[in-house]
Amino acid sequence: MARMPRTSKVEELSLEFLRKNKTHDPYNFSYEREEYIVMRSYGAPKPAFFPWDDTQLQKDLAGLSALRPNDLAVARIGRRLREFLDTADWAADEEALEKALREKRPVHLTIRSHAAELYYLPWELLPLRVSGTLLGELPDFLLRYQWPGTQSQDAGQDTIRILLACSAAGERVPFAEHREAIEDARSSRAGIISARTELSFLSNANRQSLALALRDPDRPIDVLHLLCHGKQLEGNTCGLVLNSEDREEGPDYLTPSDIRRLVSTIEKPPRLIVLCVCQSSHTGTPAHLLGSIAEAFHRQGIPAVIASRLPLSGTGSILFTKAFYEELLGGSGHLRTALVAARQQLFLQKSLDWASLQLYAREGDDAALDPFRRSTPAPRVLPTRSGELVLLCHEAYDRAYVAPGADDVPALFSNREARKVVIDQTLALKGRNWERLGDEVKWLLSPEGELLQLLTKRDTELVYYGFPYIPLAVLVGFLANTRPVHVVEYDREVERFTWMRDATGSFPPLRKKRSEYATGSVARLRLSISATVNVNDCEEVLPSRDVGLDLHFTVKTPQRGIVRREAQVQAYIQQIRAALDRYVAGNSRIQALHVFASVPVSIAFRLGQALAATGLPACCVYNYGAQELPRYKWRLWLRADPTGSPLVDVF
Repeated sequence: MARMPRTSKVEELSLEFLRKNKTHDPYNFSYEREEYIVMRSYGAPKPAFFPWDDTQLQKDLAGLSALRPNDLAVARIGRRLREFLDTADWAADEEALEKALREKRPVHLTIRSHAAELYYLPWELLPLRVSGTLLGELPDFLLRYQWPGTQSQDAGQDTIRILLACSAAGERVPFAEHREAIEDARSSRAGIISARTELSFLSNANRQSLALALRDPDRPIDVLHLLCHGKQLEGNTCGLVLNSEDREEGPDYLTPSDIRRLVSTIEKPPRLIVLCVCQSSHTGTPAHLLGSIAEAFHRQGIPAVIASRLPLSGTGSILFTKAFYEELLGGSGHLRTALVAARQQLFLQKSLDWASLQLYAREGDDAALDPFRRSTPAPRVLPTRSGELVLLCHEAYDRAYVAPGADDVPALFSNREARKVVIDQTLALKGRNWERLGDEVKWLLSPEGELLQLLTKRDTELVYYGFPYIPLAVLVGFLANTRPVHVVEYDREVERFTWMRDATGSFPPLRKKRSEYATGSVARLRLSISATVNVNDCEEVLPSRDVGLDLHFTVKTPQRGIVRREAQVQAYIQQIRAALDRYVAGNSRIQALHVFASVPVSIAFRLGQALAATGLPACCVYNYGAQELPRYKWRLWLRADPTGSPLVDVF
């Protein structure tokens, strides 16, 4: 297939759904006409109704599992999806999608729902308004599903290990054909990826042998390709059919609950799981409490899971495997192009195999889509422990009366003492008196000052913490640039600078909303994590007529203390950096970037490092004071202001 250059600008779109009633229970579903709030990439959230009470629709959805689904039924389902999104005013998003395709740019669309029943719908069958082309038929297009709040657990390595596991419990599976397809892709292509790939096999897989193969920490599996039958079990959930350890007992059925427990025992889970299993991404019924097999892997942190919503034909599974791995191992190495290549091979089959393939992955997780070339950045724990450890305490709006110690970050303090350095600006800025603010900023920038000397000193490890004003913390991160620095956040519950250790599960997802305007020439970045950044407060100092692009990142319920893990800081900053690279860097229309951030100090520092990237325009960060008028009383320019304003503006 013709491949787009890897540098093509991807059009990232998302559809997020929230049930208007029964909001807090994602599984509270009944076959009634239901109202949802639809959040799109373009425009404000809109209400929309979905006709779950339509008996014809219920029959059509159930009929998709037939070996040869009815084309008319497929069209009726597509029309219902179309009507649903039309009510939610999806026109602008669809226009952006079609524009990107006309410009030969790839498109990623993420489906994320707080109502579990919407994962039951086959969004691949949604038709575009003008052409009638279904989403699953589009070239260079990736549709992915994401459960809200999931986070990937990903650790890359040089050697790529693929495990082909199969079970013919109950009926034959095309193991030899899958094996040949993967071996051919690995050996017949001259790709860099295929040259460093190891392939192993597990036949007659049962739950014990599969767990053992995945648990070896010295030879972790990167890709699990599982070939077996799927079965709708008691209670309508769909499960895996594996061999029993005792063959006389017959097949062993693994439910989504079994998958959850299996993954929890694996120290280094696979980065990609490919399930050539009938109905492995099917929930059986809308909002089933157990979900699907694919969803279970996804919610346990597997970065990318590919599965089949419908029955998958044997021939289709072979064609998919051949085309998918040829592109993944010997071609681009990207899941989008590999899935598109596989779909195109399946178009001429009589089944709906092409529409059945579904990807579960997180929006913004580029490493999940390029699994063999990059890995998700790990929390910044530096490998060396030989140099001096310096605790850099930055005080401005308050003093820090405690410091992080060996109980808080034990790896840093191992077998060595720490030296504490205090950057104390509390007296100069006491009572929020901003007359000396400019001098304080110049002091931070002074080559003779202790801050810059520390940031440029070799053979030291730095830990940054304290209570600075947000623009000052951003400035320190900006000055640090690519210099490795640890950050530690203040935990008000235990009154220490520390990170939550041994934490499992997901943390609150960071949601992005983007709005573009015709007249303005500056970008406004709003970060609502510790509190909500009110746009009216922003407009007191930055008129809306000047804003051409508004990027707003927010958690569901902004509050102090919400950031508890260093990995959470990294994940949030990765999303913010990706948006800045995509929408601001190199954008000739954007002349300046204005940042309004309600964030903890750790994120402020990392944000400064992200803003130090080349390609960004002049950038300033505003300071908030609830009792001041205007509330954003001053701003600090990180780069020279193109209008000639001073380094610090006090309004």
